[in-house]
Amino acid sequence: MNRFLVDSMLGSLARKLRMCGFDVIYESNLEDSSIIKKAQDEKRIVLTSDEELFLRAHKNKVGVILIKGKNDEERLLELFKNLGIKEFELEIIRCPICNGELTEVSREEVKDKVFFSVYNLHKRFYLCKSCGKIYWEGSHWEKITKFFDRISHRLRREKFGGK
Repeated sequence: MNRFLVDSMLGSLARKLRMCGFDVIYESNLEDSSIIKKAQDEKRIVLTSDEELFLRAHKNKVGVILIKGKNDEERLLELFKNLGIKEFELEIIRCPICNGELTEVSREEVKDKVFFSVYNLHKRFYLCKSCGKIYWEGSHWEKITKFFDRISHRLRREKFGGK
């Protein structure tokens, strides 16, 4: 699976890619030269909307993709097409915040760490092994799944030549 390093202008895209299970580094304070070096060292593809960084990375023989989309939906479609990804699954296995691995935990493990109302409403919880953030499929989950369903639908439509 592809591993990415996302520049400071695409932080929201980094979080969405993590939700798809991609290993994504996003550090908003890295200079261009540090981005290129880190990508080389860790064999990552740089994702950027900065044409100058794109040219510098390309010149240094670093895998790089110039992202031009105006919003995350356009950006993900552009990236998936560029990589030849025609299908994907929403695979919440990485923390959207820190890129750490998520693991499902019992309700009892989070009982004293989430609001009582959250604990009572939800059956499944996930814990980030790196930052300790707790996740559950709350009201935001529907919005997230609809977003990714639109992308999946558009990819399928293009795959089969539909409009």
